Amino acid sequence: MAEFYAAGEIKPRPGIYQRYVNRGSVITPGAETGITAIPIKASWGPLGKVTVHEKDTSIKNTYGTGETTDAAVSLFEGGARKVFCIRMGENGKCSSLELKNNAEGSETLVTVTAKYPGTRPLSVQIRKTSADTTEKEIVIYDGTSKLETFSFDCGLGADEGGNLVEAVSQSEYISAAKAGDTTDKTLAIVGITALTGGSNPEITTESYSKALNTLETYVFNYIALDSVKPEHQAILVSWLERVYGTGKLVIAVLGGDNSDKDFETLKAAAESFDNKQIVYSGIYGTDANGNKVDGYRMAALVCGAIAGTATTESIVHKTVPGIAEITPFTNKQYETAINSGLLLASISSDGTVWFDSGVNTLKNPAVNEDSGWKKIRRVATRFELMQRIDTATAPLIGQINCDKNGVAIIIQTAQGVLNDMVAEGKLVNGAIIYEDTENPYSGESAWFVIEADDIDSFEKGYFRYMFRFNQNS
Repeated sequence: MAEFYAAGEIKPRPGIYQRYVNRGSVITPGAETGITAIPIKASWGPLGKVTVHEKDTSIKNTYGTGETTDAAVSLFEGGARKVFCIRMGENGKCSSLELKNNAEGSETLVTVTAKYPGTRPLSVQIRKTSADTTEKEIVIYDGTSKLETFSFDCGLGADEGGNLVEAVSQSEYISAAKAGDTTDKTLAIVGITALTGGSNPEITTESYSKALNTLETYVFNYIALDSVKPEHQAILVSWLERVYGTGKLVIAVLGGDNSDKDFETLKAAAESFDNKQIVYSGIYGTDANGNKVDGYRMAALVCGAIAGTATTESIVHKTVPGIAEITPFTNKQYETAINSGLLLASISSDGTVWFDSGVNTLKNPAVNEDSGWKKIRRVATRFELMQRIDTATAPLIGQINCDKNGVAIIIQTAQGVLNDMVAEGKLVNGAIIYEDTENPYSGESAWFVIEADDIDSFEKGYFRYMFRFNQNS
């Protein structure tokens, strides 16, 4: 019977030897693009908890529309597919309302309290459902918009307070508690009455640090802020540098109140970062309704547009979503912006507002970096390659031997990712992984070399026209 042999093994005796490998049924991980994250301020919603959204309506349902929730909505407007969102802040108070006894009108039977701290304008109404005296309902409003309605038993011998408390136990907006024994006590009919006493959480620079640290355990490709303050941007940059060392590959899009700044100030702001993971947007403009779009909203919009662009494409000359007009710069300024790492928009021949370039803020690549790291698309492609190979090979850690067979399995698995990205038009044909001959495997460790050239976008076309005067024409 044929014995098994290891890859590269030479047996001393003549004979038939066998081994088997996985021929290619390994499912390699696909690209996870369009995933963004943002910390926000809000007048409603869970504090310090990451929530996941795939539509802008989900953001509005979770956090309302106050404060800087429009930053998260702008990510979707730009083209993001998924948003990890976290509401920042400490303390804050929940609004509340005391529901009184019908007879005396002074005894509190039930206290209704908002589920989250903040100033969301919640109101409730207590009313009879009809002429039927055995049922009432409580209606919850956001301003004048009806959110929920719950019915509860009332009438002779009923515990109206307890029934109301039980009825609203499934509410997404309020909770209720009895103030004491409410048996045989009638709740007053109440017109639409606001909950009061709510306050939004306090926001400090530490709030941004806490939010980013909480987001750290989630997987996303891009991040934006709800602020253009330098101190908040500095916290994000510091966080990016720290988590990059742990293998978290994220691109951040920042910006400022750009309509208030001249070109030289925008240029200097971009140059101050000099970082392949930072895109600095100097774009500002108006939407189709003439509304100004600038500051953190524009940065989030640009972030969503970049996130929503596949790594087979570039944002260069891609329409800036939702922006109808801008004030253009001069040709010289556009050229200077590219060399300075400043992302700007320009106007196409048909009047469309589009991205003029696809640069990040990196100006001075490190000794182990080439100029490809200066482009958003190429950084995104390289990060995608690293992430996909990590996702494919990480499950093999501890599950295979550190020998020739184990090395072969790793190579086969990673090569599958490389082959997929070549087929997807992201890498040049010939991408390969092999064992590092200068560092052969030993003990529990193995070393590999990956050679891959990422594909750039066609950005410049040079046409030579040759004319001739023809006497006979």
